[in-house]
Amino acid sequence: MKNLLTMLVVMMALFAGPLLAEERPLGMTEQGLYNYLMGEKAPVTSGEPGLTHEKVVETESAEGETYKTTYLKLSYQGKPVGKARLDDTGVIDELIIESPLVRHEAGYGVGTEWREAARSFPGGELIYTYVSDSLFAQSEYLEGLQLHLDKSDYQGKKPLDGEFQKIPESELKPTAKIKKIRLYR
Repeated sequence: MKNLLTMLVVMMALFAGPLLAEERPLGMTEQGLYNYLMGEKAPVTSGEPGLTHEKVVETESAEGETYKTTYLKLSYQGKPVGKARLDDTGVIDELIIESPLVRHEAGYGVGTEWREAARSFPGGELIYTYVSDSLFAQSEYLEGLQLHLDKSDYQGKKPLDGEFQKIPESELKPTAKIKKIRLYR
């Protein structure tokens, strides 16, 4: 019996390391995610083991115009985490994170409740815009960073139809969660 317990402990120690490493979130700041930095040329490698990218060109349409946009689709240990948009010179001008595998250095990430994230998001204002049909939080102190929420979490009486419509926090469901993080320049 003692040998069986010893063997179980040894096997748990051998296999727990890789499992725990897989759960370790990637850290990001307002500047970017590892070597994927706002305003910098797209990197050849990420600078973080397990974080990779694939370059893709997508055709998009807006206001009657069609254009091609180059992205780096980011994956961590084979799981998609987001994308970095490149300008015409190969410089990163937007980073979208859509996975809970990435956490901002302040502790919040995709899946974090807004009320929890708001504690480390100074001066956060909730905004709706019909331009992108999105509800997000932004702060004058964290320029170029938005925390996007699901607009179905809005429970106010006033219709969401403004270009830059401020939403009182009291009109948001208490369980509203971050669905993506957007860095832009």
